[in-house]
Amino acid sequence: MELTQSNKKLRFNYMNQTSSLISSFPITFCLESYASRYSAFALINRLALLAEYCPRFAQASLALALLEIKKTTIGSSLYADTHKRALFLKERYIELGIYQQDPAPIEDYDMNWVSNADETYKTDIQKLESDLNIFKASLVKNSVRIGLIDIANLYYRAGDFSSASKTLQRAEECCVDFSQLLEMYYLTTKVFISSELYKAVLSNFKKVDSIYTSSKITENKTSFYAFFAISSMASGAYRQALDQFIKLDYSELNSFDGFTCNLDIGIYGAFCALATASRAEIKSLLLENKNFVQYLDHDSNLYDMLNYFYNGSYSKFSQLLEQKLATLVIDIFFHKQINIILKMIQKNIIIHYIQPRITADLQIMYKCCLFDSVQALENELICMISSKVIYARLDLVTYHLEIDTTQPETSAASSTFQDKDFDSNIDNKLNIVQKQIKESKTSNLTGTLYTLDSLLICNEQLAINRELNKNNICFKINNLKLKWPDFL
Repeated sequence: MELTQSNKKLRFNYMNQTSSLISSFPITFCLESYASRYSAFALINRLALLAEYCPRFAQASLALALLEIKKTTIGSSLYADTHKRALFLKERYIELGIYQQDPAPIEDYDMNWVSNADETYKTDIQKLESDLNIFKASLVKNSVRIGLIDIANLYYRAGDFSSASKTLQRAEECCVDFSQLLEMYYLTTKVFISSELYKAVLSNFKKVDSIYTSSKITENKTSFYAFFAISSMASGAYRQALDQFIKLDYSELNSFDGFTCNLDIGIYGAFCALATASRAEIKSLLLENKNFVQYLDHDSNLYDMLNYFYNGSYSKFSQLLEQKLATLVIDIFFHKQINIILKMIQKNIIIHYIQPRITADLQIMYKCCLFDSVQALENELICMISSKVIYARLDLVTYHLEIDTTQPETSAASSTFQDKDFDSNIDNKLNIVQKQIKESKTSNLTGTLYTLDSLLICNEQLAINRELNKNNICFKINNLKLKWPDFL
């Protein structure tokens, strides 16, 4: 039985760099409650990630993963790899001095189960292939289709996703109606998601959507579209994912075949919105969406987080966001997207943060915009100003941002929030900053403000150190235009 490379690989990513916002794992995290939301390969992979990122749960999570493998699969190779991984992580954590003894010890290698699993696989595959040959001889398409699906399911339980996918492709040729096609596509989608082949999942979207649109079939509809939305998110198409998440019909009975849950759908939709939507859209698409609010209700902090963003209460918003980020490192669909989507959220916050203001204090702004330091915020602002994502001037003497209100608004910001209330301690008086700028302009060369388009850089050494295209730069020094490097 061959497993995919991802299942064979012994990963140890504890020392990998992730966002510094992802601090310690929540003390209130309940492993039993978390595990109850998922099943089969989705649960096994989540438990493996938990073991890598949180030493406190390493032993218990991998012990639970081994039990889940024995319960829902016949993957002897997966069992062997997971057991090996458990011992490896235990030794590694002991070396690092971060291993914590757990009351749920790792079981001894279960040779009996491994032998039985291998024997079951060998016996079943021989019987199913023999039955398939009989079905083919009878020339009954439906029987052949069922035979192929049974074989594909056996491959899937064994963790041989590649063989399962190829077998289901053969089954497609035997489908005679929409219901059979949807069954085949659904099984194929589960295999692709387990293999992390998200683009392959999306390749079937138009076919599935066409069938549901032109027929009255509703079976697995919500799960189908949830898988498409998750695949869009995992592929980096966050706006497309958001549009799909908000259309998912809510039901307490949604199980998504153990791959995800209603709470996760709320989290995914919220983060995709924060990365791509304006405040007006967040209000209309999520906060006022009676259907999607039911997903958000599984965690009241989700609704509050979006509401804080909408109302411009960025300090409170950032606190709740950090809490969510801490647990997303163990989400199999989201953990690879964290740094990317966080950067998009930071940009979106900056755009909306400056929208109602004429000035902003960087020493206050960097915390609200999820940056670790003023320097990190400054670097991002320089990039956004240089690329004309925002129109503003940066004063590195007083660490203030002066927003140019005469320029057109950026596409991500909305003009409908002119009457909203914002944090008064963040909004600084423009005349104070203008006075500081005026005083700086009368200083000597070292303290002069240099203007590059709408960007103000104080101190010539800072200007020199910036990674700028020196061939096409023209600085203004006290109304005198000098090309690089004439002013040095």
